[in-house]
Amino acid sequence: MISLPGVNSQSIRGEGAANGKSLILSIARETVRTEGIRGLYKGFGIHVGGGIPAGGIYYGSYEFFKKSTLQIPYLQKHPFLAYLMGGIFAETISCIIFVPVDVIKERR
Repeated sequence: MISLPGVNSQSIRGEGAANGKSLILSIARETVRTEGIRGLYKGFGIHVGGGIPAGGIYYGSYEFFKKSTLQIPYLQKHPFLAYLMGGIFAETISCIIFVPVDVIKERR
């Protein structure tokens, strides 16, 4: 992690963001300066390798759960609940992949 003098994790601008330039741009410049252009793409492989399967699991499980629950008469009258429960179910299932991928990305 790159730290800039006088900037805490809650601030949007700080001493590292000289002349009104954004902190993000300052961090990007510092990263390129210290690690090269490849430093901007650290963790890209794990993101693609984990994000694509996790996204597939999310959307697949959402559609499966939504289709299954819309067979219940009460939920046919209240489809919002079926969609809501489908989203909760899909997020829970996809976190099996999302969480480890995020941990690896953060540690890289």
